[in-house]
Amino acid sequence: MDFAIDHRLDLTLLSGRAHYDRVVASVLEAERSVWIATANLKELLVEDARAAPGRRRASSPGFRSVLEYLDELTGRGVELRILHAGLPSRSFRETFDRLMKEYNKAGSDEERKSIAEQLLTGSQAESSLVRYYAVRAMSKLDPAAFVEALQTAAGDEDATVRAVAKKALRNQAGATSGH
Repeated sequence: MDFAIDHRLDLTLLSGRAHYDRVVASVLEAERSVWIATANLKELLVEDARAAPGRRRASSPGFRSVLEYLDELTGRGVELRILHAGLPSRSFRETFDRLMKEYNKAGSDEERKSIAEQLLTGSQAESSLVRYYAVRAMSKLDPAAFVEALQTAAGDEDATVRAVAKKALRNQAGATSGH
């Protein structure tokens, strides 16, 4: 059966700054859900609205990772789904390495708690790769501090996530028992 459907649609071509202003701004203002489809996950630095225009404040850098913004969205109850075809970019993977360094250097329990919440959110992400990197970070940091999340991840639908979580739990059990 051959057929054709004529349908009118509004189409806008975005380029350069317009892409950032229209698409990224819409994502950051989401109230119900965000669905992202991409060839691969990349780190994206987003302008920090808290910084004064034209100058950088020492207490607030001019840019923040989009992961921090997505974490805030999920904290407000916004559903987040990411569909990707390939491995995350190196800078995306390095974001989790940076979180581990910040956790280890944190000067207060409040700072560690904030970073732990980002990792916990990642461990529950729709994307198995994001869950993997979050669980991997938890297992390298302090498995005892993340036992509940690691136990949940040990039942993950993805075999790689399960394996990382189970290994961390076994290592934690061995360290606790003195083996």
